[in-house]
Amino acid sequence: MINSKFRFSIIIATTLAVLFGADFALSDEWVFDDAIEAIVDQVNEGSGQALSDAVDIDALLDRVFENLNVDARVKNGFSQKIRRSKDQLGTNIVRAMRDGSYARVINVENDGETATALVRYDLGGRGFGYHKYDLVTDEAGNVRIVDWLDYLDGFRYSDALKLSAVTFGPTAESVQGLVPGHQGSDEEYARFAEVIAAYRDQNIKAFYAGSATLTRKLRQTRLMHLLTCLVSRMSREKNLYNDAYRDLSNNFNDDPTVVLTLLSYYYSKGDSDKAMVSLRLLSDEFDAGDAALLVLMSRTALGLGNGDEATLLADEAISIEPELETAYWAAIDAHVRLNHHSFAVMTAKSLEDQFEKSIETERFESNSMYGNFVRSSQYKQWQAEKQLK
Repeated sequence: MINSKFRFSIIIATTLAVLFGADFALSDEWVFDDAIEAIVDQVNEGSGQALSDAVDIDALLDRVFENLNVDARVKNGFSQKIRRSKDQLGTNIVRAMRDGSYARVINVENDGETATALVRYDLGGRGFGYHKYDLVTDEAGNVRIVDWLDYLDGFRYSDALKLSAVTFGPTAESVQGLVPGHQGSDEEYARFAEVIAAYRDQNIKAFYAGSATLTRKLRQTRLMHLLTCLVSRMSREKNLYNDAYRDLSNNFNDDPTVVLTLLSYYYSKGDSDKAMVSLRLLSDEFDAGDAALLVLMSRTALGLGNGDEATLLADEAISIEPELETAYWAAIDAHVRLNHHSFAVMTAKSLEDQFEKSIETERFESNSMYGNFVRSSQYKQWQAEKQLK
């Protein structure tokens, strides 16, 4: 059994994200668009039930156990556990979203019989996350979700569950299913099983010791890089963290699915250049304008000293999604950095009008970065006008 005190970072990230569904009858060519929009609408109304109802558990578990050699008792027990938890999963995502936040459909790509839907959700202090869902229709024409990719941790949900199933009792046979395509000896897979057990038990010393005995080819797999990053965070050791994320960056810097995993590392190292390259890679992957991603790009451009680019990106974010407050603040900060005080005031006024609230003077006057702005005639005139209202 999995150590009860241990909560996998992967599973936390995925089960707190959208496990989505509801049944919607097939009525026209926009069935996938309509279905995912209706699901997200219910999330935004505070109900998680629709998130759970459309998940095709049978199809999901088929993916989990495909090419996975585990004991029948483990398979049955794990399957029952996933089925029992289904109804709670929608509620979890609603609870994870902070007050005033909302989920949003970014893009739906439809090939007629199947589709993928990209959804952004707000995780409060954890920022924004993205899931790309695999959608199909069942025999009755209902839209079903069979799997999804979580960009926060770089795992497909079926792969995260596969890892969780293996950790019930890792064996040389079962761990082979975690690295499909890898060719190793029985001895190496036995050592790999010990590494997975150490990961499960949060035995950091044993994890690193075991990892060192694996072949370079196995150590360089995407799974081992991601697990090493997770363990490095558990360790709270700065050197281990830097080594793990540096290696992930060096080996997978062209993989858009690990961009959000790498961003914190890039920012902690002050490497805004790599952060911007990664964000552009993710933007290309999304193939759709997303305001929250544009805000991140604007902030990063500002960190690089590219105030004009930061302004353009923030303004684009506002035009795409005027309901996103952080877009206005990104634009205000870019204008302030460029000493474009008139534009900063105009954007602040737009924010107040859009959200029907007044920005407290402390927001500007208690922060040194706004010093020149606060001393400007434009700011003083704006505040005087507000006093007259």
